[in-house]
Amino acid sequence: MTLGLTTAAMSIGGTVSGYLGEALAQDLGYEKAFYILMFMALVPALSYLLFMPETLPLISKTDAFPRSIGSIKEEEDHEEPHAAQTSYAELS
Repeated sequence: MTLGLTTAAMSIGGTVSGYLGEALAQDLGYEKAFYILMFMALVPALSYLLFMPETLPLISKTDAFPRSIGSIKEEEDHEEPHAAQTSYAELS
């Protein structure tokens, strides 16, 4: 369902952008049409940059995920051995 919605949004956007660009260029001129379309393209790009967790600054990433893989590994190394560790070769 998500793939279908994404494909539909891309198809509608491709159709509308061609029509909108042509209409703006005829009515306002190419330079103004370029600036209007540039602003319209910057809105989702900046929204993605500012609100997606993958693009947020490092400070907010560490707050959201305080335990990294390294800290988990360090905790495992410092635990007291409670059972003998066996390898896969020993089990088979």
